[in-house]
Amino acid sequence: MINFRTAKFWLPLILLLTVATWTIAQDGEQTKSDIVFKMLDYDARFRMIFAYSDPESRTYLANTAKSQYLEFKQLVEPNMAFFLSNEKDKIKEAIKMTDKILLNDEVFNTLNTPDYRNPSKPDKGEKLEDRWIDIHKAIQYVLIKDMVVRANFKIYVRFSEFAVAADVEKKGPASSRHYADSLLKTAAAELLPYYYALQDGNNEESRVAIKTLIDNYKTRTGDLYAQTLALYERPNTLLVSPEGQKDDLQLKSKYASSKVWQDGLIREMPETEKFSIMTVPNDRPDLHNSIYIFGKYMRAKKGETPDITFRIVSPGLTGVDFGRMRKVPLGNDRYGYLSTITYYCPIKIEVVNKAGEIEKTLIVIDETQEFHQEFHENYVRPNPNYDGVIPFRNDTLYYEALDKFRSNVINRLYNERFSSMTTAMASWLNDAYGYYKVPNSFYYLYDVKNPENGFQEIKALVDSTDYAIEHLESQEQSLANKAVLARMVDKYQEILQRPGISQNVKDLCARNSVTAALLSDQVSRALYLLDRCKAINPKDSYVRPMNLSSFMFRTLFDDKNQKVVKLPPRSELWKY
Repeated sequence: MINFRTAKFWLPLILLLTVATWTIAQDGEQTKSDIVFKMLDYDARFRMIFAYSDPESRTYLANTAKSQYLEFKQLVEPNMAFFLSNEKDKIKEAIKMTDKILLNDEVFNTLNTPDYRNPSKPDKGEKLEDRWIDIHKAIQYVLIKDMVVRANFKIYVRFSEFAVAADVEKKGPASSRHYADSLLKTAAAELLPYYYALQDGNNEESRVAIKTLIDNYKTRTGDLYAQTLALYERPNTLLVSPEGQKDDLQLKSKYASSKVWQDGLIREMPETEKFSIMTVPNDRPDLHNSIYIFGKYMRAKKGETPDITFRIVSPGLTGVDFGRMRKVPLGNDRYGYLSTITYYCPIKIEVVNKAGEIEKTLIVIDETQEFHQEFHENYVRPNPNYDGVIPFRNDTLYYEALDKFRSNVINRLYNERFSSMTTAMASWLNDAYGYYKVPNSFYYLYDVKNPENGFQEIKALVDSTDYAIEHLESQEQSLANKAVLARMVDKYQEILQRPGISQNVKDLCARNSVTAALLSDQVSRALYLLDRCKAINPKDSYVRPMNLSSFMFRTLFDDKNQKVVKLPPRSELWKY
């Protein structure tokens, strides 16, 4: 039975405590944002002094920097509890250094005129700039530690610089406004690259708030100084309670290891089927015998009709032009002779079924792709001790070599160009129709050190991810566990969209998403998530899987119904 008299007493009290707690939290956010904003403000004003040479502008900036610093100092000293111990040390360090400049009359009074390190070279800077740099580094350390999204610190530093420029342009003496105005003109262009780099580290509300302020700087709309302060005051911008950080998710590294069973993405051929590889119009087994296709099926023997034929269509070199002979200086009044060969080498693979129909075509080398090779003495008669260019000694030797070696050079160029593409052709064929294992490798994951602090859900995701990776080695288990990993990617991405999550949670979900996407045959998505992860945590050097290049050809099958596929440049496929 409910005691209503008791409820009448406790319910208002609970509501009062709830409101009080919320008010304290709000006051904490307000106080900390004021502290950090004033800290960045006096830092930017101090730095701006060195952009002027006239006493009036410098005196104004020095005085306003001092005023902001005193307000910062008065506010931060009773509120040090908002900062972690190492942050407190940096704040005390910044205060100690700033006191020696802004609160020391002898030094402070020198700020009204430039005091160059080298009077004859003003561009080398002023003596006090070195001391500002030390203060700036300490302040930046505190800001980085205090940002909910750490990667945001660069754009917030720039916002503070432009906010001070807006304040100076509005309130400063006439002599100071021209430079402040020139800074504001560059604000949008300077800020937008930071904004685009931070798209994936912020939630939608934060992205809109940052972009709106950038737009307002571009159009000079409203009180930009007040708007910048309001950006600092937004919820989930700064970490308010360092004690609360102790309950944050704590990361530890996990190394999942496995060979990865890869099925053909176009179709898997059963053991009863046979295949053949041939080059047309002239079959060259010496060239294509090095192209291995791994699977349960076998090559068709002589006289057997293959179920599928991989027909490598290559007419040889086309458009061969040995170019005009040119004379090149060798030194000591001597000259040599050489030319540049231009040629094309179109190669494509046609996948032909038993009925003679072309199912798919891979353009290995496009017919419009132009190649060049220097025609010189060392190319036709190689020197075993030197592989560089050695021109012919005279034009007679050049023409003799041209007549003698023309056909040999054309055959050599064709064989070299074809052989250079056999690895790419084999990779494409295996990813499309093969049945093979990617060699054993480690895949870095982030794990949860303290799941008991409310992170059981994320810990379960990591454990499921780890188990699925460890069981990709057999064909029987591979398909099911790739499906598990695909679901894990969606789960990690869903958590990343939750408001107010900490940097460690973001780092874990971002990194693990990359690995799970890669190993669930979502290679293109893994590359996209890799870029997002770098935006969320630029310092995560282990996010890129070590053997990422082993999976790159699978990106060519994002559209499995595409009839004609063009092989990207080698630099694109092997850049990872």
